[in-house]
Amino acid sequence: MSEKDMGSFSSFDTAMAAIKANHGNVASYEEAWWGDKQTESGLMSNRGFVIGFKDPGSRAQWRLDYDEQKRLHINWTHELTGGTVKECYRIDSIRPQSTLWDYYVAWTARRVDAIPQDVKARLDKVGGEKHWKGRYWG
Repeated sequence: MSEKDMGSFSSFDTAMAAIKANHGNVASYEEAWWGDKQTESGLMSNRGFVIGFKDPGSRAQWRLDYDEQKRLHINWTHELTGGTVKECYRIDSIRPQSTLWDYYVAWTARRVDAIPQDVKARLDKVGGEKHWKGRYWG
């Protein structure tokens, strides 16, 4: 299924309120979604950071993302039999990339001990065992 543009929102909080209003049947988004992307160029790496949250019971999830076209946005997906519903909630921000990393760092800092071992092992592959330094893995 193609992604539906749900419009532009003034902040992360207003975009999340819209998601919750549009999808009130989803019980919660409590399970952390750990990033595991590492491009060869090194320009994109979210490995070891919490990038969003999931509701395993309903198979709905959202993640905060950034790209040059959509800029800062939330990708909301719901996996259903026969396909996946995809929605994009764009967020107006004067410093979109900084905003993205501010959220990633805050979410990760509260859950650093819960990083999945497979993600941690891939994170450690480059340069030895990594430890949380308050804003990054080093």
